Amino acid sequence: MASLPIRWLAAPLADHLVLARPGPQRGQKLLVLDPLARWIWQSHRAGLNIAEIAELVATHFNLSHHQARADVVTLLEAWHREEECGMAAIAPAESLIMVGNASLPDPPPTA
Repeated sequence: MASLPIRWLAAPLADHLVLARPGPQRGQKLLVLDPLARWIWQSHRAGLNIAEIAELVATHFNLSHHQARADVVTLLEAWHREEECGMAAIAPAESLIMVGNASLPDPPPTA
């Protein structure tokens, strides 16, 4: 899967991340990422590949690498579809890994 093009505006909202497409916002939907989805988004944007992100998630949450990779891929594919269709119908993006007060190390800094 190719990296998502940078066609999103991002702003923190408490421990969440709000994404919007650039340009006029009237009628545009916002994408609100929960803390884990935010971390995955930022890590992917910073250049970590799927395997690296999945390994960190698997280790942090004591998941199988296979399950963590499947969840990361599903989330990234959903974002890619939203990019292609212009975020036409979006519900808040919750990460698939259900944990309470999830936190991972800070993602690598973006270039």
